[in-house]
Amino acid sequence: MDSVRTTAGEEAQKIHEAIFGRPAPDIIQTRYAEACLTMEGLNTPEWPGLTEGILGRVRDLEALELAARWRGRLTPLVLRFRLMVRLAETRPENRDLFINLRRRRIAGWTAAVYGGLRTAFKLIKGIFLLWRVRRA
Repeated sequence: MDSVRTTAGEEAQKIHEAIFGRPAPDIIQTRYAEACLTMEGLNTPEWPGLTEGILGRVRDLEALELAARWRGRLTPLVLRFRLMVRLAETRPENRDLFINLRRRRIAGWTAAVYGGLRTAFKLIKGIFLLWRVRRA
């Protein structure tokens, strides 16, 4: 069980860093590992091998997840990203990432345009990464 927790802890670190750009707190790693144990029924038989290949070789997990979600592939990866976001929502230090209480119309429009352009770029990059992962 410790090897599962270690692997899940490493996954938690990489996924949290891909989404939020900083290491995952210990409580998030622990909760992620516990949740992964209950999610085992949702994993495909090839997922353990894919995990090592994906987490070890792919630098932009965010782009890969976006393309996988868009194309309906790598469901376990998509579910793990969703799990991480839901766990991060529970932390008080992440409140400002999920709730905006300030009124800043120009900044909001700028952020929306930037986010759209960034998403388009990540999707194109992710499709290439998804193709590369599937061929490996």
